[in-house]
Amino acid sequence: MKRFLMMVLVVIFVSNIGAMAEWLYATDGDTYVHTEADIESDTFGVFKKGEKVWVYDHTYTPDGRNWCEVQFLGRTGFISDRYSSYLVSNPDDYDDVNHSSQELEQELFYEYDGEEGDEFEGHGFEYEAEFEFIANRNVKVRAWAGNDGNVIGTLKRNTTVWGSIIYVVDDQAWLEVMWGNDQYGYIPTDSLNLTESLVDNTYPRFSRRMKVTGGRVNVREDADIMSQDIATLQQGDEVLVDFFICVDDGERRIWADVVTEDGQVVGFVSTRYLIPVR
Repeated sequence: MKRFLMMVLVVIFVSNIGAMAEWLYATDGDTYVHTEADIESDTFGVFKKGEKVWVYDHTYTPDGRNWCEVQFLGRTGFISDRYSSYLVSNPDDYDDVNHSSQELEQELFYEYDGEEGDEFEGHGFEYEAEFEFIANRNVKVRAWAGNDGNVIGTLKRNTTVWGSIIYVVDDQAWLEVMWGNDQYGYIPTDSLNLTESLVDNTYPRFSRRMKVTGGRVNVREDADIMSQDIATLQQGDEVLVDFFICVDDGERRIWADVVTEDGQVVGFVSTRYLIPVR
C-alpha cells in the first residue's frame, strides 16, 4: 500500500512540472527581456520574432501581465507573454535562444585554460562556424553578457577559445563560449584577438551602433551570402546590432544582425561593410 501511494505521488509531481513548463514562441514581434517581473524594471535583451525559449515558471502581476521566467543570455529574465504565444503550427521554424533544442550538425569542441571542453550545440544558422580567438590578457569570464555578470572563471593570456556568436550589451561586445561542464561563459571581445583571416582579411570592431561604409550594401534575410536580399542601405546609414554571428558559407565571414533606428529594416549585413559609430 505504501509503495502504491509513493508511485501516485511521483506521477502527480511529474504532471505538475509538465503543466508548468513549456515553450514560449515570439510570434507577433520583438519584446524586451526584463530583470524582474515588472514593466518598469531594467531590460537586458530582446526576444525576437521567430525565436523560442523554455519557460520555467510564471508570475502574474496586478497590471494583467503574465511574466514568463526564462534563461536568456546566460541569466534569469522575465518576458511578458502579451506579444508571444505558447502554441504555434510550425514550432520547428523557431530558433531556440538557448541552443538546447538544436541538433548537432558537426562535432565541435571548446578549450579553456588548455583543457578540452564539451560538445557544443549550434544556434541553428545553416553555415554557423566556430572562429578561433586568443586572449591578449588575463580576463574574467562571466555567467552572462554584461559587466554585472557573476565571475565564473579567468581566461589566461595567450589561451585559445572558440566561439560563433557575439552579443552586444550596453555597447560592449561579448563572445559566448562553453566554459566547464554545460555552462556558457561570456568574454569581452576587446580582450581577444581573432587568429584566422576573414574574407577581407580584417577583424571588425564590434559596437551596438554601426555605420555603413560601402556605397550601397545589401541587407540579407539570413547570415548567408546567398540569402535573399530584403533591403539596401546607403553609405553613412546607421544601424543597431543585436548580435554578431561567425559563419563559413564558402568564405569565413562575420555577420551583424541589424535593425534600423526606425525599425523598418531588419536583417543581416556583412561586417566588412560596417564600422563602429563613436
